[in-house]
Amino acid sequence: MNRSAAPRILGFEHLASSWQQKWQCYGIRVMQGDFCVTNQEVVLTTVLGSCIAVCIYDPSMGYGGMNHFMLPKLTGDFDRDKPLRYGLFAMEQLINQLWKSGCKKHNLKLKVIGGGRMIDGFSDIGKLNIEFIEQYVKDEKLDLIASDLGGDYARKLAFFPATGRLLVNRIPSIDTQTEIITAAVNAKEQGKFVTQNTVELF
Repeated sequence: MNRSAAPRILGFEHLASSWQQKWQCYGIRVMQGDFCVTNQEVVLTTVLGSCIAVCIYDPSMGYGGMNHFMLPKLTGDFDRDKPLRYGLFAMEQLINQLWKSGCKKHNLKLKVIGGGRMIDGFSDIGKLNIEFIEQYVKDEKLDLIASDLGGDYARKLAFFPATGRLLVNRIPSIDTQTEIITAAVNAKEQGKFVTQNTVELF
């Protein structure tokens, strides 16, 4: 991809992008309460603690996408104006956008990451998120081909939507969401992964 040609992904122009020298393509950051679907040769990146990211792609179409949700479902009026922070709505939006792009449900391949236990002494939000997404996948009869869930570490992700390739970098000894974000910044952009802690989910 020509470095001078930053990607313009219709409907997702608000997402920040930057050139990733390591992969020779642009990186699109998918923050909490966001998602992105594209067939462009870009890498979708995010940082997770107790949150979940679901990466979905259709190998027959060359389309893929990622979401990033914080909690399983909306309760009461809390954050009603930001529904993508919640698992059920985030999944519906991601899958619906893939369908609009021509993908078929029976062709979709899923990779699910996150749900770490980040803060001792608090309710295990990560566990609740894991329980939600596992039940959702079962109920919807979706094809889950890889997962990296739970544990007491944060994760950095690099997902290539056109091919389905996914790299997960586990970040040890981080116990607050603030430190997770700090670690991501100090790692100097999404493209810098620590080799010994990185796994590829096929």
